Amino acid sequence: MTSTRCVPLAALLSLAGCKSSPVDAKPPPAPIETSAVATGAKPMTTDLDVDTLLNWFGPPIPGQPDPLVPKDDARRVVKDFKSGTPLTAFPTSGEEIWFGKSYLVYADGTSGETFQFLRFKPGRGEAPGVDPAAVLPWVAFTSSLETQSGAEEADATGLFAAVTKGAALQQGSGALKFIRAAKPVDGYHALLKSDGASKVLLEKDLRWLRKSGDRLLVLQRIVQFSGSSKRPSHTAGRYAELWKLP
Repeated sequence: MTSTRCVPLAALLSLAGCKSSPVDAKPPPAPIETSAVATGAKPMTTDLDVDTLLNWFGPPIPGQPDPLVPKDDARRVVKDFKSGTPLTAFPTSGEEIWFGKSYLVYADGTSGETFQFLRFKPGRGEAPGVDPAAVLPWVAFTSSLETQSGAEEADATGLFAAVTKGAALQQGSGALKFIRAAKPVDGYHALLKSDGASKVLLEKDLRWLRKSGDRLLVLQRIVQFSGSSKRPSHTAGRYAELWKLP
């Protein structure tokens, strides 16, 4: 899987810079087949086939604690995504920030997790070859927040607990400062309509967005092969659940 995009923390914290976590230190996959950017194809307006994706994940193992591993959380996020609703509310000025966790699933069956954030703002991103009517007047970028020490991990974990419970945020949190100030490595991306409930963030590997209660669910499927196998894994990707920061 491609390494996650990070921005150094050093400018904000007296801590080490951001880097990819061990779960991201795997060979990069081939570009996703349906990537509008990679193929130069017409806009991808067909919504994600969630039923087929759920079938590929399969049911939880009977009798096991659920979730046992991050892949189980990814399955749960996909199940919630199926019944999710369209994202309809966007900021009219400034930025809107979402924070939570992303569950990473690899072709070899292993999985991991990382903290993730996403920021929206008004604007119109570049979308070559896409019908202008499909391009929404907002742009966004998403990135992981990789912790480098026990103190950073505790800080980010505290922020995660606060946003999931709707509790007051610690304004002195280094993780919170990082999320608010981080610059996107490759800029903000266009946000598109689909022919279903999802909105689509136009990155190299498309990200699909839906709401589920107070959560923003973000799915990114990535074509990846296991070992010498020539058959792609259908479940490899990133499956995130995020909460809006007040």
